[in-house]
Amino acid sequence: MFHRTPSGFMLDFPNGWTASVQFGPGNYCSNRDSSRNPFSDHVQFLEAETAEIAAWRTEDREASTSRGWFQFEDGQEVKGWQNVDSVMEFINMVANFLPVLTAEDVKVASAKWKPILKDWGIDY
Repeated sequence: MFHRTPSGFMLDFPNGWTASVQFGPGNYCSNRDSSRNPFSDHVQFLEAETAEIAAWRTEDREASTSRGWFQFEDGQEVKGWQNVDSVMEFINMVANFLPVLTAEDVKVASAKWKPILKDWGIDY
C-alpha cells in the first residue's frame, strides 16, 4: 500500500514491513532548513537532493515508541542524507525482509516444533 505524507511517502509491503522516505523541512535531508511548513504550505511538488529513510513493522506504525523499528548499523532508527540510489537500495532491502511473525504464528510453530526438539534432547 502507498501512503503520502506531508514530507514524503511510505510503502507497506506484504511481508509486514513499512519503508518511509521523507524529504521535507525538518527531515534529515537537503530540505532540512527550508522555511516551509509541510503541514500548512501545500506544495504540489516537493523536491530534494537527499532524503531520510526508516522502516518499521507495519503493525507498529501508530506506536508511541520505536519498538519494531529497523536499526541501522550505527544503532539509529532513521538514516538521513541518502541519495536516490541509496533510497532505492533501502526500499528493496525492506521489501525483501522476512515476514513479520505474529503471536499466533509463534504459537503454531512452537506447538509443532516443541515435541521434535524434545526428541532431540532440547527442552525449552
